[in-house]
Formats: sequence, structure tokens, C-alpha cells
Amino acid sequence: MAKLRDGPGKVRAPTAFADTTGRPWRVQAKTSANGQNAIQQRALRTLKQKRMYENQLMQLQQQTWNMEQAAMTTENLKNTVSDLIWMLSGCQQSGYHMGYG
Repeated sequence: MAKLRDGPGKVRAPTAFADTTGRPWRVQAKTSANGQNAIQQRALRTLKQKRMYENQLMQLQQQTWNMEQAAMTTENLKNTVSDLIWMLSGCQQSGYHMGYG
């Protein structure tokens, strides 16, 4: 086929090919839409994974806090027992009788 010219140096496509000139753009647009969809899916997966890691971190922090509270409670109970033993020994040495028991 011969190329048609519209003036000096300009090439005009024949009308038989006029319909196909826009198709590569549509294919490319569809491909880029699929690419954008893949990027969005990956971003959603990443955000879900981030949320999962943040939840795990919060759970670990809560467990750590609970263990610290349990350790503090145990220490307070030991101190209470030692205070009672100290008070009872002081009472026995002074001859004072507490009316318990």
C-alpha cells in the first residue's frame, strides 16, 4: 500500500487502518489497569500484614505487662509475709499477745 501525504513530510494513515490505530492504547490502558489492580492488591496484603504485626506487638506488650504485674504482686505478698513474721516476732519478744486464732 502506498502512504498518503498531507503536505510536506506528513504521512496520513489510510482509512482502512484508521480503526486499528487506537487499539494499542486500549490494550495498554487495560494492561496498566491490571497493573494498578495488582499494585492495589499488594498494598492491601501489606497493610493486612502490618495490622497483624501490630496486633501481635500489642498482645506481647499486654503479656509483658501482665507478667510484670504478677511479679509485683508476688513481691508484695513476700513483703507482707515478712512484715507479719517480723511483727509476730516483735510481739513475742515483748510478750504482747495478739488476739488472733
